[in-house]
Amino acid sequence: CGAWGVGTQTEEIQILTERAGYGKQPFFMTWQWEFDTDGNLCVFESEGAALEEVGGRAVFYPLEYDFFTGIDSKHAMGYLSDYYDICDGYTDSNDMYCSYTYRLPQLIGDDNVQQEINREILELFEPIINREMESVYAGDFLDYTTVDYASSVYEDILFVHVFAHGVNSNMEEHQVYYFDIETGERLYAKDIITDVLLLDESYFLDTVRETVRQVFENKYAAVSEEEKQQYGYDEYLAWTVSEEAVNLNMPIYINEYGDIFIFARIGSLVGSEIVWEVISPFVPGEG
Repeated sequence: CGAWGVGTQTEEIQILTERAGYGKQPFFMTWQWEFDTDGNLCVFESEGAALEEVGGRAVFYPLEYDFFTGIDSKHAMGYLSDYYDICDGYTDSNDMYCSYTYRLPQLIGDDNVQQEINREILELFEPIINREMESVYAGDFLDYTTVDYASSVYEDILFVHVFAHGVNSNMEEHQVYYFDIETGERLYAKDIITDVLLLDESYFLDTVRETVRQVFENKYAAVSEEEKQQYGYDEYLAWTVSEEAVNLNMPIYINEYGDIFIFARIGSLVGSEIVWEVISPFVPGEG
């Protein structure tokens, strides 16, 4: 199971990868296969790739990369369905071809908690899709080319990361929604930090603050002292480590393997004033 199919020409199993925070990638892995005498699907080992059983599901992933792959986020283990699923391209009025992907998930179920999450997803991201589709019909330039999501289940918690990527760095949005499958309760980032990762709140904040400081300083290591003064280096660094940017509400995504991804906002000296960065300062089982 997973996001796979059989190639029409090679007749090999093809797997489309997914990377946390970045949605579907145009990268395929292939396996040769056959059915045994009992009708079971047998997949032959492939160099550079692996097939393992995780939680009773077959999971495919490439050995040379560290991102999770193979579980179909369109219908994540039966808990999600697609409200939008649009993937196409068009030529705008300037004769420029542009491709776009707009997908939005909805939790399956009629409980108030699930419907509350569904409403919030639509309230934040549906206006973006509607505006961009109007631009497509008018042949205008797109601001956002991608609205998509990734999903996983870790320790009976459904993680749904919904994101929008635009043509410019200031056109980006990330939100992660958490649903406890066992209890039917909605969780928040603070619950993930203390109850799932088992991290002390102060330790979490101090670690993230130091990580984003390093990201900022490395990003602008080549900037001269004169340019730092000119572009407000100290002010942007101060904001990057401030309570507004580093807090217990930062979006956190955990994949099936327990890998932890935090979506942080970093001050920017050029272009937009804020850019998003994915950081991983914690290892599974650290708490």
